[in-house]
Amino acid sequence: RAWTVPSTRMYAPAAFSESDVTTIVALARSAGFGHLTVIAEDHELISSPMPFVISDDGTEVRAHVARPNPIWRAAPCRALLIVPVSDTYTSPAWYPSKPEHGKVVPTWNYEVVHAHGTLHAHDEPAWVREQIRDLTDVNERGFDAPWSIDDPPDGYIDQMMRGIVGVE
Repeated sequence: RAWTVPSTRMYAPAAFSESDVTTIVALARSAGFGHLTVIAEDHELISSPMPFVISDDGTEVRAHVARPNPIWRAAPCRALLIVPVSDTYTSPAWYPSKPEHGKVVPTWNYEVVHAHGTLHAHDEPAWVREQIRDLTDVNERGFDAPWSIDDPPDGYIDQMMRGIVGVE
């Protein structure tokens, strides 16, 4: 199935598409990792894999990239976040109709979320700190002793933040 945020241009047959935002957000969160793609001002295609957090209503996706990564410098620009959720090969040998008439072919089943929007870069320390806190909290919540951005010595996170830029 292909789940896509409304108004995207990904081909998705109606029988396999999903428009319920709650379902789409849950799928995106289950993956937690996607590929942000933009077309820069010089028409260069730039893509960057990244973990992200997504708002409950699916209207905001926040992440960060290394400062040397050129993708944030393209902002503001149109952006596509591709979130591969799951995929698997489907053999025609598994179809009940194979022994009956043999008119079967292999296929590939997949779940993917495409989210389109305008990319914005955030270099404000408060915005970046909140993003890395939220991202860390989401990914650490299943651990017995979750790590927090408050754990390192004073000033260390501030030092590390100088090497990243927030994107939304």
